[in-house]
Amino acid sequence: MLLVNDYTVVPLFMDTSSGAHQWIIEFEKEPDNFEYFVALLYESLKSQNSDYESKINDCSLKVPQVIKVLPNLFYNWLKFKNKLGGQNKVPRLCNDRKIAKIFCCSFKRNSTGFLIKF
Repeated sequence: MLLVNDYTVVPLFMDTSSGAHQWIIEFEKEPDNFEYFVALLYESLKSQNSDYESKINDCSLKVPQVIKVLPNLFYNWLKFKNKLGGQNKVPRLCNDRKIAKIFCCSFKRNSTGFLIKF
């Protein structure tokens, strides 16, 4: 079993003709098999959205990249922005990489994937 606390999805541009979605996920309980989770996410996206699958088939969209982040990253980010409470939420989908750049500034790689210190 896994539990997701929060997440956001940003575009990831690989070259001029293709890209992917980068999922930045904070888990409360991480999946036992991270690679299987990514594969399951990928298959789920394809099965729920025929346009997504067609973009994959014509090679304009690659397999999603998933980045695991440390607990409370999103909470601390909202707190830093003075946006805690009611109507303020982490954006689920972003059209640009602004939020990813904020988080990427403090990426640290370890054996379990990418972690973020905020």
